[in-house]
Amino acid sequence: MGKLPVLIRDTREHEGQGWKWNKTLEIEGTIERKIDYGDYSIEGMESFAVVERKGSASELITNLFSKDKERFIRELENLSKIKHAWIICEFTLDDVAEEIAKIANIKWYKKKQVAFITMKKFLGFISSLNIRYNVQFIFAGKNYARELCKRLLLKAHKHDGNN
Repeated sequence: MGKLPVLIRDTREHEGQGWKWNKTLEIEGTIERKIDYGDYSIEGMESFAVVERKGSASELITNLFSKDKERFIRELENLSKIKHAWIICEFTLDDVAEEIAKIANIKWYKKKQVAFITMKKFLGFISSLNIRYNVQFIFAGKNYARELCKRLLLKAHKHDGNN
């Protein structure tokens, strides 16, 4: 059996947020180092398989519908050059709908220049981004996001990393 893969956590992930993995029968564990794109990858596959983590519905809505949108689109353009790129959301679409309902009643969001949003508009924009950039948004929720990140990276490594 060959060397076990090592998962990489980008150094720009804030302490107390995101994920780390200990050594198991599947992986050597996690190292922290700067990754050019995304928040997680596998050592030696950083330009081939990456995961960008979104921790809250509020974060993603701000990325998509505020003055932050241009920066986020540039990030998607960079991720689109990577064969396997995913955006794993630690929340569900129901969480997004709840956040959109809250935004309609919160004045400070207007200060952040967040445009008027509906769930239909949100889903349409996400669908367009999936197709245009070929970067898949996965609304995994808190309970499954961490494990899904590991599984996606390990599958990319298994199918493409050993060629």
